[in-house]
Amino acid sequence: MLWGNPIGILLTSGTFPLHPLTLLLVGFWKTSLQTSLLQGERL
Repeated sequence: MLWGNPIGILLTSGTFPLHPLTLLLVGFWKTSLQTSLLQGERL
């Protein structure tokens, strides 16, 4: 499931610190996920 995914583990554990570094990390993760999906659609 979400094992091995730091963001997933933090979200499922319920202790998700909302500090700027975490927000930047989540934003970067979402952006990279969206770009990878877009590149996958192009292929």
